[in-house]
Amino acid sequence: MSGTYVTTSQYNQVIGNVKPMYMDTCKRLVYTAPSDQGYGKPTYPAGASLACLFDGRPDFDAMAGTAVPQVDATLYLPRDSVLLPDDRVQVTHIHGLAILSPLTYEIVAGPTVDYMTMVAKLRLVTE
Repeated sequence: MSGTYVTTSQYNQVIGNVKPMYMDTCKRLVYTAPSDQGYGKPTYPAGASLACLFDGRPDFDAMAGTAVPQVDATLYLPRDSVLLPDDRVQVTHIHGLAILSPLTYEIVAGPTVDYMTMVAKLRLVTE
């Protein structure tokens, strides 16, 4: 017996149920290499705004007993979003409300994609 496990109709229904979860907005900051020779600092021009779910709780995933946060936040995006590991993200809206001083995060793990969502672990950029 051949075929797919999930029909297009079933997939669209699941995605329709998940979309309201993305109540926040972030802006993709696209990694741009400094130069062909690698001198200088990379730049991050603003890219597309993306619907997302921002979870600002840190993960204490360092060595046992140290309790050093390695991940400052987790970002959930729709599965078809475009986000690359070298990009950064700037969270601009939480629950539809604009953030006066948006924070910028670098991606430290992922982004990984499963059947419904994309997940990226983030660290606050402090430079």
